[in-house]
Amino acid sequence: MKPLLDFSLKFNTGTSYPTITDEDILNFPLPKFDFKIQEEIKKKITEMYETKKLSKSLLKIAKRGVEIAIEKDEEEVENWINYELKKIGIEL
Repeated sequence: MKPLLDFSLKFNTGTSYPTITDEDILNFPLPKFDFKIQEEIKKKITEMYETKKLSKSLLKIAKRGVEIAIEKDEEEVENWINYELKKIGIEL
């Protein structure tokens, strides 16, 4: 991110409020990666989104699990958590 910030400030034409012109953006140098590297980047980004989705699901289950444990009992929450984990493909 720092290279992008440094490049964008290079053509700063404003004083109080820096501006970047359309021409600055259109002339922004973009690296060219071969197809293999592009596919690796795509794979990593896809994995990141899947992991983020999974972590949100796990957090939701944990929060609700605590609520159930407070309201009811540990055995019921354990069964509920195992059921919810199974729905997202995780078995303990």
